[in-house]
Amino acid sequence: MVSKKVGAIVAGIIIAIIVIGVGAYLATSHRAPVSTVPVLTKVLWLGCDGFAGSPAVYKVCPVAVKVKLLSTVVGLPESRMNWLKERVLKEHPGVVGTWEYASIEYDAVWIVALSALKSYLDKGTLNTTYINQILPEVAYLYSIGKPIPTAKGELVGPWVTGTLWGKGALTGVIKLDKYHDRMGANYNIYAVVPSTTGCTWKLVGMWNMQTGKIIEYVPSVFNLSAYMTSIETSKPATYVTFSEASDSKIVANIKSNKITTITIGFLLPLTGGLSSDGVLNKYVAQIAIHDINSWLENMSIPYRFTAAFYDTATSYTGAIKAFEAAVSAGIKLIIGPMSSLALSAIYKKAEADRVIVVSQSSTAMSLHVIKPYVFRLAPPDMWQSKALATIIKDLGIKAVCIIYRVDPWGKGLTEYLEMHLKQYGIQYKAIGYPPTASTYTSYVEALKSCVKSFASKYGYKHVAVEAITFDEIAYILRTAASS
Repeated sequence: MVSKKVGAIVAGIIIAIIVIGVGAYLATSHRAPVSTVPVLTKVLWLGCDGFAGSPAVYKVCPVAVKVKLLSTVVGLPESRMNWLKERVLKEHPGVVGTWEYASIEYDAVWIVALSALKSYLDKGTLNTTYINQILPEVAYLYSIGKPIPTAKGELVGPWVTGTLWGKGALTGVIKLDKYHDRMGANYNIYAVVPSTTGCTWKLVGMWNMQTGKIIEYVPSVFNLSAYMTSIETSKPATYVTFSEASDSKIVANIKSNKITTITIGFLLPLTGGLSSDGVLNKYVAQIAIHDINSWLENMSIPYRFTAAFYDTATSYTGAIKAFEAAVSAGIKLIIGPMSSLALSAIYKKAEADRVIVVSQSSTAMSLHVIKPYVFRLAPPDMWQSKALATIIKDLGIKAVCIIYRVDPWGKGLTEYLEMHLKQYGIQYKAIGYPPTASTYTSYVEALKSCVKSFASKYGYKHVAVEAITFDEIAYILRTAASS
């Protein structure tokens, strides 16, 4: 009797083991492929001008391609950018960065130089109070290819004759509003696509400011080959040296054997999260100074410009140190800083010290205020936020998880993006991290929870991540791929 009971018990145990084993096998065989796919690689990722074109993404090509990373940056004439790019790469092969902002810097050097020349020719000295008044007019005349009037005659150069990059500014018409900010722009759209070296950035479309619509863009981010066939790349402009130029007008009554040298200080992020752009902008600054001096020599105008470079280290305190070093050296004309965090650190000091500051890439809405002596040649983020929201809407996204830098730029762009997403009925959640963060695990985990929550309602196809970051995007993506 006992043996029968024992036999029944053993048989039951064996059956239970078999059932559990089969169940476990089925569970692992069917669920393993899903559980091994990181949640954050199941959705589309979008970026912004904080890292569009950055080589940092090349460190994480597999995941960047997998999430079909898209980014926006102020849209400029491609053929003119190619003209500058060709010149820079000839001298510095392999340098990379955001060419749009590098192109704006090239214009900034000309605008600052022409404003300084007008001050000398009108007032007999470098009068920054006067430059603060005239710079918007100089910028506009330069940008539409018109001579710069002075008390000694007209300044006429390649922006008028078209003997270098073409007539007008390299980056198109520049109108500044009452806040000394550029009055809007189109936005280029770039995608990370596979390449023979891993991946590369590819121009896939543009958001048009006037229509609020996307052009040259196939609103199916899952078909990258369609992007590539929809874009025509313009040929670079032909380079013409100043000795071959046919500038016909010469400034009268200013010829002199004495050469006056004017120093422009460049506050650039040569180290830190924007270092790739800082190095690129340094090279562009050197080319611009060379071009201006060649023009002045050719026209027998007795002024020359020189550059002094200061590292902001992509930080608030670094910007203050760089600015104070430049001012201590007697510099009254500054181009940069590039980041809004850095500019926010010095813009009031610029007014107090009457130092002209022209940023090529600061876009934070918190700096869209009256700021004497300070100018921004990139448009504020009210425009980029509209472009991003339009892309998100056109792609059929119903919910967005935003990860952003908690600094003036990141906060402002996030707030304006949220406003436009709300108008489109798109849900969102924002997760901020400090610019000083050295690890991103906790923030990526929060991002993961956000994506899972939205995906449970809409499905992964209709959820996206928006990354408002600098070059730390590489660390964030790497963490996301292993999360």
